[in-house]
Amino acid sequence: LSSSSAASDVYKRQMKTFISLMLLPLLVLACQAEPGSKKVPKRERKIIKNGNVQSFNPKIDVLFIVDDSGSMSSHQTHFSANANIFIQEILKSQFIDYHIGVTTSSVTGTFSTGSKAPDGELMSYSGVNFVANTTKFGEEYLAQLLKVGTSGAGSEEFLSIPPLTFSNLNINGVNKGFYRDDAQLAIFVITDAVDQSDVTSEHAIEFLVDLKGGDSRKIHYAAAIIDQVFDSSCRHDSFSNKDAVKMKAVINFFQERGSMFELCSKNYGESMAKVAKDIVKAVSTINLDKLPDIRTIKVKLGDKEIVEGENGWSYNDETNSIKISPKLNITAKDASKLSVHFEDFFKKE
Repeated sequence: LSSSSAASDVYKRQMKTFISLMLLPLLVLACQAEPGSKKVPKRERKIIKNGNVQSFNPKIDVLFIVDDSGSMSSHQTHFSANANIFIQEILKSQFIDYHIGVTTSSVTGTFSTGSKAPDGELMSYSGVNFVANTTKFGEEYLAQLLKVGTSGAGSEEFLSIPPLTFSNLNINGVNKGFYRDDAQLAIFVITDAVDQSDVTSEHAIEFLVDLKGGDSRKIHYAAAIIDQVFDSSCRHDSFSNKDAVKMKAVINFFQERGSMFELCSKNYGESMAKVAKDIVKAVSTINLDKLPDIRTIKVKLGDKEIVEGENGWSYNDETNSIKISPKLNITAKDASKLSVHFEDFFKKE
């Protein structure tokens, strides 16, 4: 179908939805009204100003929380070897403005720990504690940051880490520059254990959502865990031979922005790539605040209009969103200048 034909089909669907929405209140009133009842006064029609503009935000902060207990040596090697697949998928969309940091599951306190990055502090290598899209040799630095070692606490506390990493003490101190209020946030856990913190899944979810101003669409949560034991070469650590209930609850809450895969999977690289692709898809999407008249949508880079299509953008009427194509040849700096212009579908005639 041509672009104009597709737009026409979407517009027709919008009209059907509009008519259904307009008729529904009338049907409800007809069912509720009794003989002799007073007439229901007409509602004043809300006038919405036309000419909407929404900007594009290509920012994503990715935090790896890596189990650094004694049983993780081979798993860390496996994960680090495939980490480049993750970052390569993100690099395919050159307009994404990313920060990638690494911390561990260790919390100091009752358990002694020789962790290289305890209490939510980011790993550091040669003065770099996170990789950004502007970091030269970023893949090499990330590979080094992921080498967290196995001298950490034997009690893994994954749900305790984000509140520590993003505490005022750390974001204004050792983690300064990593976290951005206006960026989406992705958490990626790597472990052969279960969470042993006192934090409930409900409180963990509440913290993350509050961190992003109540917008759960800005949160992604992935985990590489041992959910099923297939053979002696891949087992839970000796203290955690039980189901990862809390971790699964957090992942399930975020639904399409949550994912889990087996730490010992032979398709490890593919799983890493899928997590990255899901993140890219979410960051490349502009969720519109209002229903647009499909015929009026324009995506602009400054004053220049971007062509609709495979190498530009597309509109999804089911999610009421604009998807920026990963093939769009612009930098992260330029992407921040992208904007969507449209008129309301529900407009005053």
